Amino acid sequence: MRKPAQYRLLFVMTMMAVGFQACTVQQVALYDQPSSTDTLDHIGSFYGLHIWEDKINSEVWYSPEDTVECLQVTNVFDEKAGSEGALLITWNKQAGCTWLGLGIGWDGWASKNLREIYDKAAIQFMVKSPSGNLNSLPWAMALEDYSGGQAWAGVFSSFIENNTVTEEWTRVQVPLTAFDINQFNADISTVKQLLIQFESDGSVYINDLKVVPIEGGFIKHAEVPYLPTMPATTLSVQENNSPLEMEHGKVWLSATDGHLLMVAEVEDATPLMNKRKDGEIWNGDAIELAFSTNPDVYTQRKSYYLTDRHVIIRASSEPMIWDVQRKKALNGKVNVTETATGYVITAEIPYNELDVLPLIPGETYGLEVAIDNSDNGEERLEQYRWNNPGNEGFHQTPGMWGNMTIGPGLSAR
Repeated sequence: MRKPAQYRLLFVMTMMAVGFQACTVQQVALYDQPSSTDTLDHIGSFYGLHIWEDKINSEVWYSPEDTVECLQVTNVFDEKAGSEGALLITWNKQAGCTWLGLGIGWDGWASKNLREIYDKAAIQFMVKSPSGNLNSLPWAMALEDYSGGQAWAGVFSSFIENNTVTEEWTRVQVPLTAFDINQFNADISTVKQLLIQFESDGSVYINDLKVVPIEGGFIKHAEVPYLPTMPATTLSVQENNSPLEMEHGKVWLSATDGHLLMVAEVEDATPLMNKRKDGEIWNGDAIELAFSTNPDVYTQRKSYYLTDRHVIIRASSEPMIWDVQRKKALNGKVNVTETATGYVITAEIPYNELDVLPLIPGETYGLEVAIDNSDNGEERLEQYRWNNPGNEGFHQTPGMWGNMTIGPGLSAR
């Protein structure tokens, strides 16, 4: 069996602590020049969509046979796999093997140019658990170029349909933009193969790996209106602006040259319960906003960059805004009103207080929004998240965020 070009793959082990996201990739064979009447599947001028299906062939390799106690890759055609066949992959990293994984040099190992579709496509595959549900896939995936450069992405639960692998076929989809092309200077215009690295242990069926056009995937996208001037009242942010919806609440966002504006309507039987101060206000009723202010950063990063911000707005009779990264209160305007069903809270957050550049119309940034709920003001009982409702951790991992585009006349969905 063919081995990876370098054991540089081992760096990925440090990525696996919080789970991973699956990715979808598209490739272009150098020799593939279809005519105008070609009916083959394609995305733009990229035709190498089919990565693997049904049977192991010369394009597939995996860890050598001396790792059989750690990894078994079997072509199966049983009832669970289906009549067309699938791969049954069983792995156990704890058995002591140095590296566990497989590679697929699809399109006959031809060089594939993914640059044109990097922000338009994803790698998709179907996965099924032989027994019980799985909340994550402890895998990492990489696109390796012909010089040995590798672009890695985690297979996070947010890329799994409904955040869970079940005993039925479940779709996994990861955008090509999840692959970090900068860390090892990968050239996505000369992709050789797709690598999959396994951590922890488990057993799954997989099938139908392919490149697909992105239609939102499992990452939520908000279109945040840009206002050329400050509105007379922050509540007017709700006008011609659809909310970001989550359990028990809705949040509206808008951006101006100088501020990020927010309105939240929250359903709460015990509203405005937050006795906490400063960095502890997440442990009561509150609204949390986590977002990037640099549109060019790698979206699936594992930690906050200096241009990322996480702010918490205390929902109480004495509201405040707390900057988590810089551990300081911000001078912003906050108003809270109790309602028959809960409360409404508005906030004007100045960019100069955040010490960041203004959000730019037309650019896309990472975003997660959460509602914290407490019934006594001393302890948070629940957190309702917009992009990743089933998984905590956005306060540490920007790769779990959705995204927002700033622009006039836009609305959230």
